[in-house]
Amino acid sequence: MADHKNSGANEAMERWLAAFPPPPAAELEKQKREDETDTTKPLRVRRRFPDRIDLHGFTREDAARRLRDFVRNSVRGGLRKILVIHGRGLNSPGAAVLPTLVRSELEQNPHVVDFGAAPPSDGGEGATQVFLRRDRLWNRR
Repeated sequence: MADHKNSGANEAMERWLAAFPPPPAAELEKQKREDETDTTKPLRVRRRFPDRIDLHGFTREDAARRLRDFVRNSVRGGLRKILVIHGRGLNSPGAAVLPTLVRSELEQNPHVVDFGAAPPSDGGEGATQVFLRRDRLWNRR
């Protein structure tokens, strides 16, 4: 008797799949890529900065090395504005380490034109927006 109920359900499922076949895997992948690159979203939803780095949790040496590499690679990639997220240092036992380190590194970096606190919507005092010099060697246009 249980086989009879299952066969009815199987037939119904087969009829449903015949009427509404699932899309092929390639079509699902194409739709996923289109959704990821959709540019019709409002600007406030899309990222304001073309690139960013988050230095939370790194030691002083690791954060400095990553920041230098990030700035160099951003210049090579032709970026003119980046965002460095470092936090406000509220959980530091003493003075804030990362914000001070980031400012010091950016002051010494020849690729940096200017920098300052990010707007509140992008992290405020917990992030720094950086404006980069165009490197003619890497960005010939």
